[in-house]
Amino acid sequence: MEKLYDFNPTDEGHAPLASLVEFNGILYGTTNGGGSFNLGIIFSFDPDTKAFQKLFDFDITTGYAPQSSLTNVNGKLYGTTSAGPGFLFEFDPSNNALQNKVEFNGVNGYQPSGDLYLSPNGKLYGTTQYGGVNNRGVLFEFNPENGAFEKKIDFDGLIGSYPTAAGLTLVKSRQDQEISFATIGDKTMGDPPFTINATSSSSLGVSFFTTSNKIELNNNEAKILFPGRASITAKQEGNIDFNPAQDVTQDFCINPEKPVVTLDNTSVLHPVLISSSSHSNQWYKDGVIISGAASQNYTVNSSGIYYVVVSIEGCTNQSNDQPVIITGIEDRTAHQLNISPNPADQRVTITLPGSSHKALKIFSIAGKAMYNQSHSLNEVTIDINSYPAGYYITIVSTDAGFYYGRFVKK
Repeated sequence: MEKLYDFNPTDEGHAPLASLVEFNGILYGTTNGGGSFNLGIIFSFDPDTKAFQKLFDFDITTGYAPQSSLTNVNGKLYGTTSAGPGFLFEFDPSNNALQNKVEFNGVNGYQPSGDLYLSPNGKLYGTTQYGGVNNRGVLFEFNPENGAFEKKIDFDGLIGSYPTAAGLTLVKSRQDQEISFATIGDKTMGDPPFTINATSSSSLGVSFFTTSNKIELNNNEAKILFPGRASITAKQEGNIDFNPAQDVTQDFCINPEKPVVTLDNTSVLHPVLISSSSHSNQWYKDGVIISGAASQNYTVNSSGIYYVVVSIEGCTNQSNDQPVIITGIEDRTAHQLNISPNPADQRVTITLPGSSHKALKIFSIAGKAMYNQSHSLNEVTIDINSYPAGYYITIVSTDAGFYYGRFVKK
């Protein structure tokens, strides 16, 4: 610590009780006594040059014995004197002129001692130690813009008495706020990075974080890394005006890539279905789960429509249907369709078993769907003129079960 200046009580004042205020790089303050009349002064101090200057001497006509700090309002310094019987004054540093704005007379307060507080509304607030209705002090408001003064509170003992040199402090009640977090839909591996959107009712910015290893966040953009369940939390920590918002978390799925099923017909009686996914497979036949069929490969034992579902942490993706018709011994007992002519080059006529609505599907041998319609007729003729030459699988779904057949397009 370094001592910067020694007051000379005879001329320069003594007993500086209040703190300093800075204006245009110069420090301003008051002393409670000393000066020409031993009633206190206003002074300035230049921190760069260490120059001290007495600017004003208080006397019995201006009020004296200031105890409060000066308060800067638009280049004018405001303060109070605590004696004679006390004034609220305005001091202009540009010409060292002092002007009393309010004289305390007992009714509106007596002996102000605390600092003046400049509110965000542009008005000054302070207290007197005595005076008012109960002679226990008052809280007042002063408007520097128009000189309006208003007593706001008379202290009565129940709410306090005799406020002294402590200044006022503004304590604001912070408002609550809420986060609105736009819904994050399920994603699929291979999707591009996506933008996250959230707003707060306070209009303050919202931040995002995640504890999931399935995604990577960069501000409000998320990059997909792995399949499975992921979560993102929106957060707003508040400020001087708003309380922190309650965090909002969204869970969503990152579905695995759509699996592709390959049919290996090396064995005519026991063809093998192969999933493109090496793990997390579950095979289905005709829409029904096949118990125990959870490997990458599945050996087919009966004709039907097969597909595989890949599931990771409840996030799934399903392959296209893969129809399979087993030839050989099984054909003697399977539900066979009557298709004619076979081979055909322009049209085929298919007999549809059953009395209710029947769903007819035609697939290429590679599994491409060529036809999918429901019929109530017992027979239907299909135009196959545009079909490429090759083998085609025909499946009819009825209340009585599935019927299978195949034909050759010449």
